[in-house]
Amino acid sequence: MLTTKYHHFSCLVIILLLAAICRADEVSTAKDESPEKHAVRILLAARNEAVISSRFFGTIAKIHVMEGKSFRQGQPLVEFDCRELAAESKVILKELEMHEATRKANAELYAKKMVGELENQLSRIKAGEARAKRKTFAVKMENCTIPAPFSGQVVELKAHEHESLQPGTPIMLIQDPASLEVQLHVPSRWLSWLKPGTVFRADIEETGSSCEVKVDRLGVRVDPVSRTVKIYGSFLSPQPDLLPGMSGYARFEH
Repeated sequence: MLTTKYHHFSCLVIILLLAAICRADEVSTAKDESPEKHAVRILLAARNEAVISSRFFGTIAKIHVMEGKSFRQGQPLVEFDCRELAAESKVILKELEMHEATRKANAELYAKKMVGELENQLSRIKAGEARAKRKTFAVKMENCTIPAPFSGQVVELKAHEHESLQPGTPIMLIQDPASLEVQLHVPSRWLSWLKPGTVFRADIEETGSSCEVKVDRLGVRVDPVSRTVKIYGSFLSPQPDLLPGMSGYARFEH
C-alpha cells in the first residue's frame, strides 16, 4: 500500500517538473520572439584613426596642432630639431661634389690613358657611395616634419615640445570624425537574413537621437565562444553632433 502511494507521488512530482520545464521553454521562446531580440549594443568609431610616432631619435621642436584642434591633410603636425642633421647634410653635399669632380676628371684622364682602370673604377664607386649617402640624409631631413596623413582632429597628445624621443615613440593620436562608422556584434545566426545594404535604426544614448544606418560590410570570422560576428555600418545622413566613442543600441526589424 505504501509502495503504491509512493509510486503515485513520484509520478506526480515528475509530471509537475515536466510542466515547469515546458513552461520555462515557452517563456524563453516568447522572450526570443520579443522585439528586444533584435536590439544590440553599438559603438561609434572613426575609420581613419592613427597614432603619430617619432621616426628617428630626435627632439621635438614644435607641435603645430594641439588637442581638440582640427587640421588638413598634408598640414605639418610635428617638427623636430634637425639643425645637426642639416649641418651633416651640407658636409655630405660637399663630399658628393668632390667625388663627382674626381670621377669626371678620372674619366677624362682614363680616356687619354693617363690613369689606370682601377683608379677610374674607384672614383666611380666613391661617387656612387656619396650619392647614396646624400639620398639617405635627404630622407632623414624629410622626417624632420611629420605631415597629417588625412584631415581630422588631435584626440590626445602623448609627447610634448622639447622632449627627446626614441624611434617609434607615440606623439599624438589623431582621427577623422567625418569618417564615423557604427560597429556592433550580432548573433551569428542572423547571417541568414542580415546582408550588406540592410538598414536599421541606431539609438544614441549620449544625444538621445535616432538615426538610420546601412550595413556596409560583415566580419569575416564568427567568434566560436560568443557565437557572434562583427558588422560595420554607415549613417544614411550626415550626423555632425555624433562623436567617436559614443554608444547606444541598434534595432532591427525582421
